[in-house]
Amino acid sequence: MVWEDGKQISKNAFCVDLPKELLKELRDYADQMGITDMYRRLLVADGQPLLPGTEYKKDFQGYNWMVQRPKSHWASNMHWTSPADETAHDDYLRVLSAGGFDEVLEKVGAYFNLEGLSAYHLSFIGVSHCEKGFIHADVNDSGRKAFNMIIPLILQEDEGPELEILSDDETLTQYYKYKYNVASMVGDNALHATASCDYQTQSSKPTTTTTTTTTPTTIKNGGETIMRMAATVYIGDITPENVNHLLMSLTQAYPPVGNAQHLLDRAGSHWSKSNPSKKLPVPI
Repeated sequence: MVWEDGKQISKNAFCVDLPKELLKELRDYADQMGITDMYRRLLVADGQPLLPGTEYKKDFQGYNWMVQRPKSHWASNMHWTSPADETAHDDYLRVLSAGGFDEVLEKVGAYFNLEGLSAYHLSFIGVSHCEKGFIHADVNDSGRKAFNMIIPLILQEDEGPELEILSDDETLTQYYKYKYNVASMVGDNALHATASCDYQTQSSKPTTTTTTTTTPTTIKNGGETIMRMAATVYIGDITPENVNHLLMSLTQAYPPVGNAQHLLDRAGSHWSKSNPSKKLPVPI
């Protein structure tokens, strides 16, 4: 991700081209599982969102998932839903495989000269309103070996940019507009937030070249009941040196909280520099 002059915004913030078939596979999966409809029920104007800081287990087509809404300091109605056990996680991995995500892992592994990669944490996220984004990093202190990919599935293309990215010295802000078939990938200490938006009654249209930390303005639209949805895929070269840092970034049910050995046992399971047979599980 770069400024208008071509300089990188943050040394660990990237855009990644995706296989065209991945968007369809993930959309179809979310639709068939009932995840898209769940988000519509949670996020549209007359919906019933969870209270901030709450969560519950939910069955999607026989698979165990967890639905969560972050605490109120996020100042948004964003919800996460994620596989709650390995069986559901592996089902999601097969969808990524069908969409050509093995190619993405290979490209990222080669670009960063990594030894191996695992897609170790997966989710779908949805939002329709954000007063002011909570600045945070998804990954810290991995040794530039782990990243979160945000893959847009439903966008409101006439609305403003969706992602706020801070420069590494935290003095400048850039607003980034999501694109289909392109993932936003953030790594170690790459500070970012959901940009202000209100798809229910107004739209936030910060300029894509903003270089200060001022809050973007809002403009009224028609009060349409719309939302945004994305898939997120955490990928990492898991090592004894970084595994505990990776665990500290996770808040959902799977991988198991605090279980470093669980992640280490799965290190390099989906791509390996030295073993081309390492792939995502093949769709059934």
